[in-house]
Amino acid sequence: MPHPANTISEVILWDEDPERRQITAQFISSMGATTCEVPVAGESPRHTVALIRLGHSNVQQENSLAVIQSLSLKGIKVICFEDRLLAWPIGTRCRILLNGAFLLLDSAANTFTADLQRALTKIWKSENENQLEEERIKEQMNALGIVGVSSKTISVFH
Repeated sequence: MPHPANTISEVILWDEDPERRQITAQFISSMGATTCEVPVAGESPRHTVALIRLGHSNVQQENSLAVIQSLSLKGIKVICFEDRLLAWPIGTRCRILLNGAFLLLDSAANTFTADLQRALTKIWKSENENQLEEERIKEQMNALGIVGVSSKTISVFH
């Protein structure tokens, strides 16, 4: 299912394995979106979702945790995946979630692509609904003669 119209169609993709990154990027492309690298520090977030492959080594996992935390602090929903992730110790999985992951997926599971598609579709649908709601609120504010439109002013009307 392609992503809904009016949503940001670029997904941040972090995977240190170039071959696997390409396969994941092709899947994202099949959903009507594109992928990009992790934005540089200080760059304003224009993305709503990121896919982070955790890796098997301690170094890869530590690098991934830093990326997860950085992106989640910018308000980006982070989906993490790795083969047999759900078999990892509960403490390790909790650490990933505490660093800001939104969802953990097992990329070795037969349902991985369906689970990923469902998660992305849900995120994009929610973003689209939020965007439509914000546009409706701005129209109401304009009709009431309110000139200054900021995120804080819009939040009052929610």
